Formats: sequence, structure tokens, C-alpha cells
Amino acid sequence: MNNKILLVEDESAYGEMLQKILASKDYEVVLTANREQALAFFAKEGATVFCVLQDLGLPPCTDSIEEGLACMTDLIAIQPQLKVIVLTGRDRGEAGEHAIRLGAFDYLEKPVSLDALVVALERAKLFNQSENRLLQDGVVPIKFNANLEQGLKLSRDNFEAELVRRVLEQCDFNIRKAADILGVKREGLYYLLKKHDISLLREVNDLQ
Repeated sequence: MNNKILLVEDESAYGEMLQKILASKDYEVVLTANREQALAFFAKEGATVFCVLQDLGLPPCTDSIEEGLACMTDLIAIQPQLKVIVLTGRDRGEAGEHAIRLGAFDYLEKPVSLDALVVALERAKLFNQSENRLLQDGVVPIKFNANLEQGLKLSRDNFEAELVRRVLEQCDFNIRKAADILGVKREGLYYLLKKHDISLLREVNDLQ
């Protein structure tokens, strides 16, 4: 089982401490200090990582969470099912909750309890294993946050759009295969693409 973690932490002493502690628990930790380093590593070896552990206060604005959120969303954009556990300052629970709304898997407040950290990492691993089994069975997991103020119809439309996007990604943008999974004709899928203004960024393979 893959135990590699990407740690994004600008405080080198704290990052190295976490790296050593997690190594003692049989985790392999790759330490990076900022968004640029994290994205550079992820572009080459992102597939080898099962979880990202990331500080929200990253340079150049360590007193703000903006750079940390940008790093997190950039990583998730590369790998939508990525599990990101964010680290926040003491009494910054609102920042952690905001990160979860943007796609984070969990958040922990510094100083981090080792027990809480290991539990969060094992939860992330368990979710990964479950999602991988679902994918093997043809089930596509979807992250979806519904805004209750939108009402049922708009929430349903947003879910429908996200479902179409995820199925297309899983099918490598093969229209015929995606239509089969969604249970619609190809013409119906093209209608959904137009309805939700979904553009095919990659060349569509409609013949396989």
C-alpha cells in the first residue's frame, strides 16, 4: 500500500519534525516549502502520493490563507480525488472549514496531535481504497457541495453537470463510452454538454 505523503510546510524546522515523526510511523514524506515546489513535484510524481498534508499559511503571505488555498485548489485541479489535509493556526477553525468547502478532505489545528494526524491520514487512505474499488466497479465518486439557498432545481443541475464532467474524465473523453455509463444516447450527452456549457478540452474520441 502506498504510504507517500506530500508535505507543504514553509517552516523548515516544523516540517522536518513532522517528516521524522511520520517516518517513524512508516510514512514516506516528501517535504516542500511553497506552492511552486509542491506543484513542480506533483507534476512529476503526483500519482505516487496518497495524501497531501499542507499548511494554509504559505509564503509570500504567511499571515493569510490565500496562498495556501490557492496551492490546495491547484493540486486538486490536477487530481480531483486527491485527499488534502490542511493545517491551520490555533483558533483558525473557520479557515479549515473554508478549505473543506473548497475541496479539502480534513483540517487540523497546530500544534498537531500525532494521534489526530495519524487518524486523519488513515481515514484518507481508507477513502482512497474505497474509491479505487468503486472505480474498478464502474462507479464514479463525486465531490459535491450543495448550497441550500440555491434551491432544489439549481442544486440538481449543478450535480448533473458535475456528474457529466467526472464521467467524461474517467472515460478519457470518449463520448460513446460516457453516454453508455450515463444511460443516454450520444445525442442526449451532446445536449447535456450544451445545457451545462461544458467544453471538451481534449480531442474527443467518438469512434472507439
